[in-house]
Amino acid sequence: MIVERASETDTQSRLPGTLYKYVRRSGLRLLEEKRLKVPSPIGFNDPFEILPGFEALMPADRLASLLSETLKGEGVDEVYAEAARERGVSSTELRRALPPDEFRHRFESQGIAGIVSDLAPGLYRVVQKAISENLGIVCFTDRPDSLLMWGHYAEGHRGFAYGFDPRHPFFRSGDGLEGDRLFRKVVYSRRRPRVVLADARNPEELFSERLAHEFFFTKSEDWAYESEWRLVLPLDRNDEVDDEQHVRLPAGLLTTVIVGSRASEEDRERIAELVASDEFFRDVEVLQASPSDEEFRIDLGPLKNAGTPATADRSSRSGR
Repeated sequence: MIVERASETDTQSRLPGTLYKYVRRSGLRLLEEKRLKVPSPIGFNDPFEILPGFEALMPADRLASLLSETLKGEGVDEVYAEAARERGVSSTELRRALPPDEFRHRFESQGIAGIVSDLAPGLYRVVQKAISENLGIVCFTDRPDSLLMWGHYAEGHRGFAYGFDPRHPFFRSGDGLEGDRLFRKVVYSRRRPRVVLADARNPEELFSERLAHEFFFTKSEDWAYESEWRLVLPLDRNDEVDDEQHVRLPAGLLTTVIVGSRASEEDRERIAELVASDEFFRDVEVLQASPSDEEFRIDLGPLKNAGTPATADRSSRSGR
């Protein structure tokens, strides 16, 4: 299998000056706690997240080996259980209709395509569950002025957008999923990504590479307006707060806070206070989003009613 992927050098050469993340009013916690939420992709609003198509071009012995390594006992049981729930039947009935031996035979001879009509929903759920338990995705955009994203992700312009330095070591990419962070721009396509497993010495590793470098970074072209960049990183249960995964906000990563055009006076004052009073945010600019007087456009300028001279002076230096 040939895996085409963007190198870290390519990614760095295409980086915008700033990457942004739209958040709801509750996103104030990032400033208060200096934490960045790391959500599971399973909860995203795109139903096609991590739902690849599967094809197989591999000898039966290789397929059997791959199956035995990735779908051992409990894995196969879970596939049957999930598929049975999807179809509204019992797992026993499904096993009777498609015995494990037949399941294995179809997989060995035809790959995933051989069982897709019977067990694909369950198999997809098992794959998704495994990913959601181990990996999180933080989504960014290079657009700070998107009317749609301010409306969808920032609570109808009542929330905020945070700006981050994409060249900060926080985004440093690795070569695989094992303990590394993967960072690059999303590719938009009309067709869903597919796994094509070819005979190789380590097919499991190639499968992981394909997941890492295609599935996480390919979305429908309907989402192209988001101009999204993604950071995929392994989860650490020690960083769990209120059943949500977070990572500590390192110094220098946050560069900008943009207050939504409909943000309350209370929220504007709170942001101004948090940024101006904490040395950790000394280089952070605070901006105000406002509707243009002439076009359907969001303009960015100094924070209105910033509350403190230090914050107002800092914001006025923005070139955005």
